[in-house]
Amino acid sequence: MFRFLRGLFEKEEKLFTLTVREAGGWLDGRERELEEELRTKSAETRATVVDRLEGLDEVLRDLEGAEGREDIHPKLRSVTDRSLPLFIPAMRQQIARPMPEDPDAFYAAATDLLAFLLKIQKGQGRYLSGVFPEEMKEVKHLTAGIGRSINEFTGTVKEVRAAQERIDGARAALDDLLQAQEDVQSSRAAIPDLKSRISQAEAMIAAKEELVRVLRDDTAYLRCLELREQVKTISGEVEMAGQILQNLGARLARVLRKSERIAARSGEKADVKALDGCIALLDDPVAAGSDAVLAALPAAAGLVRAQIAHGDLTLKGKDDLMLFSEDDRIEQAFLDAFGRYSSVQAQLLAVQKEVRSCSLPGEIEGLEEEIRALTSGITADRENLQIKEEEIHLFEESVPACARRLREALELVAGRPLSLEGEGFVIAAETKTAQSR
Repeated sequence: MFRFLRGLFEKEEKLFTLTVREAGGWLDGRERELEEELRTKSAETRATVVDRLEGLDEVLRDLEGAEGREDIHPKLRSVTDRSLPLFIPAMRQQIARPMPEDPDAFYAAATDLLAFLLKIQKGQGRYLSGVFPEEMKEVKHLTAGIGRSINEFTGTVKEVRAAQERIDGARAALDDLLQAQEDVQSSRAAIPDLKSRISQAEAMIAAKEELVRVLRDDTAYLRCLELREQVKTISGEVEMAGQILQNLGARLARVLRKSERIAARSGEKADVKALDGCIALLDDPVAAGSDAVLAALPAAAGLVRAQIAHGDLTLKGKDDLMLFSEDDRIEQAFLDAFGRYSSVQAQLLAVQKEVRSCSLPGEIEGLEEEIRALTSGITADRENLQIKEEEIHLFEESVPACARRLREALELVAGRPLSLEGEGFVIAAETKTAQSR
């Protein structure tokens, strides 16, 4: 007796061990078993239903032969005449339903068949029970047989569906575990590359910074810096010389406009034209150029002096009077201003040409841009490195929980205690003996 009990407990405590690598194939096998179980039960039920339908067909043939019988009581004949023509075609329509071999399609067709058979019998069938009690009793008996068979199959379908849900749950748990392990491996695989890139970028930055330091101490570079400063200084002188020319032009143009109005009143069209042409040049003497301005000045200045001499034009400003105090003073003023502008402009062009030949500043700027890009890349890689390290920590923490959930899900499918083995872990089954300790 004690030996029997010990053997019983040993059988109950027999462990079932699966590895994570085997789990997917094992679930496939369980799924195939379920499909075979469903197909077998479906075929049995289908055979029973078809047999009962053949029995119903025989009963319907008997009822068809009863139409118009003289031995039926006159009070019941009206019931027969009304209900039988409706009952038989309705039943035949259901009996003729195809019963598919696919389990899911068969189950749907069979449940619909049973529902319609019961509906027909509760309808026209109830009126025929008094006229054809034996036949209708057989119809009910055969229909009940179909119902019992479908009810038994329904239980199988529910069990298979519940088992399939457990398998689907185990597959989902397996996918979660595999994904967590893959995430750990993927994050770990990315770390060496990130560290290598950071190290290489740091070495490149150090080399480029040293090269920049050497180039900045080069005499050619220092000369380039000096030339750049000269460009700034001379550019200011060019701007100032241009402004002097512009101011001088504006002063003379103001006087010429007064002279032009006097000439216009006197009807001196040629004088007006000469004055207008010179005024147009003086609006922007720098753009007009020295040749054009100096060529137009003598005639215009001569007209102004003539108007002053005749008393037609009076100059009140001391600066204006000084410009026309001597015959060639105004021309000399412009000649000097243009000379100064041309001189500093030539200096600027010469220095700018020399600056353009300087390659070291551009080379240093390129190196500094490369250093900035490398520094930005290092910052991004360090951020990614930190993210990967955090991901590894999170994923490694999730693996044990995923493995426990998988073991529990597989145990539900197996229906017995189950141990799960994976890379770096073993989760033992929780047997009843272990739970009682």
